[in-house]
Amino acid sequence: MSDRSPVSVVIPTYNSQGTIHRAVSSVLAQTSQPLEIIVVDDGSIDSTVSTVEHLSRSLSPGFLKFVRLESNHGCYYARNVGWDLAGGEFLALLDADDSWHPRKLEIQARYMLQHTDVVLTGHRCSYIANERAVPNIPANWSVSRMSSSRLLMFWCDLCTPSLMVRREFPFRFDAAKRFSGDRLFLLQVA
Repeated sequence: MSDRSPVSVVIPTYNSQGTIHRAVSSVLAQTSQPLEIIVVDDGSIDSTVSTVEHLSRSLSPGFLKFVRLESNHGCYYARNVGWDLAGGEFLALLDADDSWHPRKLEIQARYMLQHTDVVLTGHRCSYIANERAVPNIPANWSVSRMSSSRLLMFWCDLCTPSLMVRREFPFRFDAAKRFSGDRLFLLQVA
């Protein structure tokens, strides 16, 4: 395991018994481990809770923080709860049914540490079938800054699990929304 990055990973979950293990495993497989993983269960009624509790027991105490909400409020509410509990300089957002490339935190956190004026980063996402191998990152990948107008035009290129944001960022997800809260968040940012 390499150095820990100053990143809090926030994973909202609801009835994710079939995918939460893969999501957390993709965080544990990072070349640069986060400071912490915060899983916020949004009132699951399946075996998500027991799966996360089992995962938590296999890790260092306090590394995986597990918050159980009494009732379902929606993923944006749960994401904000995790954000408020985060102790890292950066927040990396991961949905319970997604997973990350092993170098995601290493590359994104290093970039944000080197560019202190950048408050939010994201990248394109690949949708791959479970049986396919993780794609290689090209050796000549590049970074481009997006203006507010470009963000408005190309917001769909940024999926929520690609985002990393500085914890003190003033915007939050609209907890009253059940759908399109990701888009609304990026519209606020723009």
